[in-house]
Amino acid sequence: MTARTEEATFDFKAGKGWGDKEVTSEGVFGTLKSQGFEFYTEKRLLIFTGKTYITLEEESLKGNNHE
Repeated sequence: MTARTEEATFDFKAGKGWGDKEVTSEGVFGTLKSQGFEFYTEKRLLIFTGKTYITLEEESLKGNNHE
């Protein structure tokens, strides 16, 4: 997954980043659009903030079960 935004701030000393500009992402799961984000390097955690819309691809919901 790759997330994109026009502007972000990162505090290297604290190991966290954030932004309040629109974030978009596309991946095998589908698409995502959010009003902002927070990122914590130590926890390897990305949180989408504000109103967030996700469109999931049906195939991504089926898991790895192949018949």
